[in-house]
Amino acid sequence: MARDPLATLIKVRQVACDESQRRLVEALVIEDKAEQESHRLELLIAQETEAATDIHGTDAMVEAFAAWLPEARRQVASARQLLLDRQAETMRRRAELTACKTALETVETLQKQRQDEARRVIDMVYARDLEDRPFKRDDSIINAPD
Repeated sequence: MARDPLATLIKVRQVACDESQRRLVEALVIEDKAEQESHRLELLIAQETEAATDIHGTDAMVEAFAAWLPEARRQVASARQLLLDRQAETMRRRAELTACKTALETVETLQKQRQDEARRVIDMVYARDLEDRPFKRDDSIINAPD
């Protein structure tokens, strides 16, 4: 029996979906790390701000904070941009996975439709074959002794 090309295509689509899902998981991990780094830097600024505004702090602490803060803000801005980039990549990976799943479902639906049509044709041929057979009456049942 010839191999169904749709079955092969389904396997290819399944592999593509598996690979797409793996890439999505990787993107989610990378996004999570970027989010943690952004949060860590924002928390660091908050802690340093609190320390610099402490009433018991020295002028040197305040001056060090003032010198440090612009670079810290640049790092936060960079971390936020990286997070946005990672979130966009995750969205692309989600869309890719959705497209893979849709393509797989389309081929599976087509295969099912073809199988249903083949069954319908077989049923029609079988029904036609039954209709074309001459009716053979079995007199032995009707005329059987009681």
